[in-house]
Amino acid sequence: MDATQAGNQQSNSQGQRFKKRVAYAAIGLCAPAVCLLASNALAMDWNARFGLGSAYTSNSLQTANDEQKDYAAQSQLGFDLVQKSTSFDLGANYDVGWTTWQDDTQSDELAVNGQAAAHWFIIPSLLTWDFNQQNSRQKMQSARVDTSDTRANQSVFSTGPSSILRLSSRDHLKLSADAMRVSTSGKETNDYDSDRQLYSAALVHSTSAIQTLGVQVSQQRAEYDVAGVPDTVFSQAALEWNRQYRLGRLQASLGKNRSKRESGAVHNGNYYQFFVDYNGVGHVVSLAGMRTQTDSMLGLYSPGFATPLQPGSGANDSFSPNGTVSETIDVVDEQQIDFNYSTVRVCERCNFSVRASYSDQDYLVELLDKRTASLQTGLEYLFSERWKTQVTLSGGRERYPDINDRTDDYRNLNIALSYQTTPELLLTAQTGYTERDSDDPLFDYNEATALFGFVYQFGNTKKAPVSGAAEPR
Repeated sequence: MDATQAGNQQSNSQGQRFKKRVAYAAIGLCAPAVCLLASNALAMDWNARFGLGSAYTSNSLQTANDEQKDYAAQSQLGFDLVQKSTSFDLGANYDVGWTTWQDDTQSDELAVNGQAAAHWFIIPSLLTWDFNQQNSRQKMQSARVDTSDTRANQSVFSTGPSSILRLSSRDHLKLSADAMRVSTSGKETNDYDSDRQLYSAALVHSTSAIQTLGVQVSQQRAEYDVAGVPDTVFSQAALEWNRQYRLGRLQASLGKNRSKRESGAVHNGNYYQFFVDYNGVGHVVSLAGMRTQTDSMLGLYSPGFATPLQPGSGANDSFSPNGTVSETIDVVDEQQIDFNYSTVRVCERCNFSVRASYSDQDYLVELLDKRTASLQTGLEYLFSERWKTQVTLSGGRERYPDINDRTDDYRNLNIALSYQTTPELLLTAQTGYTERDSDDPLFDYNEATALFGFVYQFGNTKKAPVSGAAEPR
């Protein structure tokens, strides 16, 4: 009897899982279809895409021992909508992705991402109002008894006005304000929930689009429905200078931030950043660096004076919902430097690039200190207008001072090939190999991967979404 009941329960579970997959597929197919029909009725520009692919990995769990190969099937469906007028710019995009594994070495994944943006020109060239809504959902389902299902949801809404005041034929002031709300929820081992409200204002002075100087102040309040995670108020003020030259750009910013937990714990931190680039004939060079001292739970976002505040930047929860955080603020002191170089002068049909970076993260309480150095080189070659190949070779070292000074070295080779058979159909193939060596043998692994697929897109336009809407995945 027990065996029969167990069999019935397993059968019911499989049936429910199958029904859920059918429901997800129906939603993924019907929602874009309804939106596309509406776009035709409203005479909106639209672009839809559909993709299928298969993947292979020789070491799905990336383990030193007991390597398990597996195959995955992937699908993607999405669309973009754009409507422009003298009073409004409207844009939206929507993407649904599904990945399922043959031998269940990893969890099946359903990812849904959508965004809508509206720009209201109240007084053209003088006063505008922006609205932006982002939604993302991720659900992981596993057939393994020892692996629980997980989910993660995030909603980001932001709105605010901006106004440009002409001081002279060369100078103008831009004033802007933003209100943002970030809501996250989900489940790993336990359910978790958080809510953030962020308010900011910025004032920018520009001279002939060559030089800008701006100041921004902001405050966010984070409320967590998680045991051991205290509510926090985070304030920030930042100053940014930007100068455009004939062959490049120079930018520098600095700021102060303050964190206060509900227990009364307070921390004051600093923020510094610079960026310089050079655009010569066939060469592009850039160098960026930053240092931040802030509450490890609340990441900073770049002031972004040149454009409206971008939702989601630095607004994601950075704590583990299953862990506990003490009332004492854990401070992260991070330094990072990044160098990029690219040139089209190596050969007539190729583009060569190099990227080198170094980061140093120090925590006051948790033993999470980390040093990372990496180097990446890439070569892109155009066989013709339709054929393109890209070879990327990268490597680096990670060091963990608080974990017995552990050092991990990694190397990766990746080769990608794409063929545009028609303006609507793109075929892709990719193969790669990764090798990781660690002082701790548990973190050693080798992995070979391969990917094949296609993307088909169609519509009455190939225009990108309006500014503020997310780009297609």
